[in-house]
Amino acid sequence: MAGKILRDHLDASRNIMRKLMANLVARAGQLPLAGKLLRRFARSYPEGSVVAIRCGRAKGLLWRRHHRYVNGYWVGVYELPLQETIHRELRPGQTFFDIGANAGFFTLVAALTVGPSGKCVAFEPLPENAESVREQVELNGLAHCHLVQEAVTNRSGLADFSFDTVGDSQAHIGSSGNSIQVRATTLD
Repeated sequence: MAGKILRDHLDASRNIMRKLMANLVARAGQLPLAGKLLRRFARSYPEGSVVAIRCGRAKGLLWRRHHRYVNGYWVGVYELPLQETIHRELRPGQTFFDIGANAGFFTLVAALTVGPSGKCVAFEPLPENAESVREQVELNGLAHCHLVQEAVTNRSGLADFSFDTVGDSQAHIGSSGNSIQVRATTLD
């Protein structure tokens, strides 16, 4: 009984420290000089290098760095409130759909939460982004995660998919800017 209370206390303390550290790094990145120094440090890693995610809900997982994506992924501070929501709302054994998975960061966050008895399905139509999702999942041996290289829309078939740059998280169905044809599916 005392051992369980101690473990619960230690887990709670670790969670508080994880949140504090992640928030500190995220806020430091927003300061002009500190942010510039942090970005310079981040660019010192070679393209394609593998690092351990440093904090947040994906802490400890491996991440293959690509300069086209935000550094907040491999640092672990990207969208902390969303990370916490995923962790709070999902349970082991559940299924998570990451629609517009981009580089696959939230797929990793959800994969830890649902565990090997759950399932994560990452939908990403852009070939470069889909390759990143595939790399992140394979790098971490997450057999319960699956990539579907298709857009999710209201009908199956081909669709024009527009984006500004590779790694763009604001891409959409329709033709404007850079556009490619992608396969589309529904969740039904």
